[in-house]
Amino acid sequence: GRGLTECTLLEVEAGNESIAEAGKNLRKSLRNSDYIGIDGTGGLYVLLSNTGNDEAAIVMERFIQRGYPCRMKEEWVI
Repeated sequence: GRGLTECTLLEVEAGNESIAEAGKNLRKSLRNSDYIGIDGTGGLYVLLSNTGNDEAAIVMERFIQRGYPCRMKEEWVI
């Protein structure tokens, strides 16, 4: 059978950049298994696959240091 996988969704602010530019810059620091998306209101989100809260906190700190304020929206186990 398949094991359970943790996923964490982050809401990220683009700062002074456009959403597209921020997404492109953030993509450079993510794994191929992670996803970046924009919702209908222009919000920027990053889905960290195989990542729980502890690991997500490390990614969040890296984003913040690079000028992208963010917060954890949700964590799932699927």
